[in-house]
Amino acid sequence: MLRKQQSRLRQYACQVAGYEQEIERLKAQLDRLRRMLFGQSSEKKRHKLENQIRQAEKRLSELENRLNTARNLLEDASSVTDSPDTSPPSENPIASKPESPGRKSSRKPLPAELPRETHRLLPAETSCPACGGVLKEMGETISEQLDIINTAFKVIETIRPKLACSRCDVIGTTSS
Repeated sequence: MLRKQQSRLRQYACQVAGYEQEIERLKAQLDRLRRMLFGQSSEKKRHKLENQIRQAEKRLSELENRLNTARNLLEDASSVTDSPDTSPPSENPIASKPESPGRKSSRKPLPAELPRETHRLLPAETSCPACGGVLKEMGETISEQLDIINTAFKVIETIRPKLACSRCDVIGTTSS
């Protein structure tokens, strides 16, 4: 049940972010259309521009209503998750809990046709904290995050190398 609530929180947060971005884009478009409407040689284009402005204002109003609804749903869902007798409140109520080792995610991978941006996190130290030996890469963990940019999707992959000490076989992962 907690996972469903956390999933719902993430969904509402994504909706809020998407609405906010589209609202900003529409406001910029409205400003541009208004400048065109009142600029030089605008009399010929006036009717078309006024129609575009009305449509953009209508869409903006609709999105602002959806944004308020999504924010209310997010707040309601957050208050249910943060109720007493549950886990202690975290700094970011939308952040997911790290999965325990050995458990696999049931989420399907994001579509391969989406554009991707890869961030490789390198370790701050390359020596073993236990014995001082040199750490060698033994694998990596890849996490994917869906990001919306002006109503376009891209996948951000974060790669964390898994390291093992060549002397004492201590295993570690890059933090952050």
